Amino acid sequence: MDFSGKPIEILNAKMLSDLVIKDTSSITLTGMMATAMKKQIENMVSDDNLKTMVGMFTWRLPDKLVSAGDTWTISQQLNSGGMLLDIANSYHLDRINGNFAEITAESNIKAADNATPIQSGGATVTYDNLQGLSKSTVSVDIRTGMVVRDDSKSHISGTLGISAPGVSMQMPMDIIGESKIKTIE
Repeated sequence: MDFSGKPIEILNAKMLSDLVIKDTSSITLTGMMATAMKKQIENMVSDDNLKTMVGMFTWRLPDKLVSAGDTWTISQQLNSGGMLLDIANSYHLDRINGNFAEITAESNIKAADNATPIQSGGATVTYDNLQGLSKSTVSVDIRTGMVVRDDSKSHISGTLGISAPGVSMQMPMDIIGESKIKTIE
């Protein structure tokens, strides 16, 4: 990873991906559901998605010397369930408390400009107007750069456009989430 905590390479990622995909051969679903499920699993263990999963825990650092009161931004693309999202993260170093940096973060989330529709079971799903906001309080161990606590709340909403032969509809989507991550010692 680089100095900001962004994963550059995951050793043995292909081996992990191959093992997971091989295990999907035991899925007993058939037809459209099996195809959709296997595609989701392949996306989940892709090299970029594995880097994104690791980055959720490591990619928050400013890649420069900062003091209490300083801010920095990190922009990234995330594939979530086949949806390509642009996330603009703004971080603020509130204070250093012993060996821990206390940070507040705000993330603006929207469908990527180059987002391709999801193909699932013969249907095409678009999500162009998807957008949201996430707010977090984060504690990072300054000795290791690892997140030791992250409390976050998010709200994402928009409309999915679903079309298949003979069918076209709009489905409102509203996701409200809360996550709490804490390191266990």
